[in-house]
Amino acid sequence: MNSRLVLVIAILLGVIVATSSEVNVRTGAITAGDGERMMREYADYNLHLAFAQSTGEFLPDVKVRITGPANEVVYEGVSGGPMLFARVPRGNYRVTAEYGGKAQTQAIAINGAGAQPMHYFRWKEPASHAWTTSAYPR
Repeated sequence: MNSRLVLVIAILLGVIVATSSEVNVRTGAITAGDGERMMREYADYNLHLAFAQSTGEFLPDVKVRITGPANEVVYEGVSGGPMLFARVPRGNYRVTAEYGGKAQTQAIAINGAGAQPMHYFRWKEPASHAWTTSAYPR
């Protein structure tokens, strides 16, 4: 078999494997039960996002789009709470979070599994249905 053909087939198989891998996502609230459960599962995920006002009020229902290393959309949805955890393959990602018509984008490098930092998205204007940290026990 021609070496160029082998290379093309290998590249195509790599693309198929990369795009068929499933991204596991978990969203949640900061309530005593759900927030504690999410933090126990923190190490099971390697991409950690949190959404809040600059005043510290947590924000639910944030539109999230995660674009992978080959500019493919690997996740698109709405957070069920002010945190979203995802398990994604190693690589460089662009995460866009939109709330109240205002979008923010961060470039995030995933070097492996677990123990990755939390990435915060903060909006300056107050929201009408934001959750406050003082509303939940510590």
